[in-house]
Amino acid sequence: MAVLAGAWDDEQVAMLMATLDEIPTMPKLMGKLMHNWVTGEPKHLAALLAAEIGETNSVFIDRLL
Repeated sequence: MAVLAGAWDDEQVAMLMATLDEIPTMPKLMGKLMHNWVTGEPKHLAALLAAEIGETNSVFIDRLL
């Protein structure tokens, strides 16, 4: 939680905007994530998560690092 709450205001706004931009594609992504989790495909699940985070929220990745 400190990763999010401890960010500068402009970083928090950028993360929020990136999240809001993802809303239209979220149902499809969640379906893929759930399928890979339920079927026991951790490599595919990890690849989906890495691709999604890397593509849409570089501010969050920078904050984690």
